[in-house]
Amino acid sequence: MVETVGNLDHAVLGVDIGTGASAIYPLLMCSTQHRWTMIGTDIDDTSLESARENVKINQLQGRIHVQRSDATGNILAPIFENADKQFDFTMCNPPFYSSKDDMLRSAEGKEFDPHAVCTGAEVEMITEGGEIAFVKRMIAESLILRERCRWYTSLLGKMSTVADLVEELKSNGINNYGISEFVQGHTRRWGIAWSFGDVRLSDDITRINKSHISHSMPLPNDLRQTFKVVKSTLPTAQRVESALHAVFTSLESLSIIGTNSSDQSQGDQMTFQTRCPHNEFTVIVQSAANSWSRSARRKKAKEGVQGVKPTNSPQVILECEIALFRLTDQTSATLQCSWRRGRERELFESFWSHVCHKVGDRLNQI
Repeated sequence: MVETVGNLDHAVLGVDIGTGASAIYPLLMCSTQHRWTMIGTDIDDTSLESARENVKINQLQGRIHVQRSDATGNILAPIFENADKQFDFTMCNPPFYSSKDDMLRSAEGKEFDPHAVCTGAEVEMITEGGEIAFVKRMIAESLILRERCRWYTSLLGKMSTVADLVEELKSNGINNYGISEFVQGHTRRWGIAWSFGDVRLSDDITRINKSHISHSMPLPNDLRQTFKVVKSTLPTAQRVESALHAVFTSLESLSIIGTNSSDQSQGDQMTFQTRCPHNEFTVIVQSAANSWSRSARRKKAKEGVQGVKPTNSPQVILECEIALFRLTDQTSATLQCSWRRGRERELFESFWSHVCHKVGDRLNQI
């Protein structure tokens, strides 16, 4: 997610809710990411005084602002108060517990590892309704703010909280979300993130392999297909690349980005980039319209007969990254399609289905 936000073409603005006495996260982020600015909030005056002093010592007053928040007011107050600014993310380590008894029961139970000692102040550990109620308030506020912030995130101390919050997101029509898990020594925590935008994150940071909470995971944004490849004098990677290129160029609305420059092309065949050592090549494609579905093809044929020129919208409705994994032999090839941008899952899945069908057909012909 940091890479996604960090690739933006503007200075990044984030909010740390409950920044604490050290303001450690704003300090870490702004000292390592020089185009980032942060607002840290807290309800405790002693913590605020210490946080401001730490920011001053590190000479980051120009990029970190620490402000007091009201326990009964908006959790996302900085976003409400700065209507002229676009925020990129929020982060939060909420109070886990609803009472002292809840905290003691959790320490004694199996869910909270006894090796993880609670060192936070009471105001940092306890809130009415516990972390579920706290993050639900954040979700409610985000429904008002929506795309005023690109990503809303929170840490979670209890695995049982994950399912409740995912249900809250789904019941409010939020399907662009992710769940992560963090393990350090004996301590295990979970993270939840959601967005009203069209940027989609990869499965390695939005899905975790835990069978007992698998029902809470979002649908995968990375889809794979393995093709059996018949023998040929041409290398398999070259055949797959040629098949993909033919499919892409047959779709009028599709633009190929992230390819090598034209002077590296072989004839009229564009050469796709190798993005990592695990891939033979990677290509990124964008589309401004659905030109692959059966209905779209029928519409195109009808417009062609009537002499009507299709109108292409400049707005990108779908962006995918397609990679060919490193080949272990020449008899099979695995492609992965990663959904990077878009609001309609059906569009993403239908595009990938079309590509797989056409590539499979062409591999049998080449």
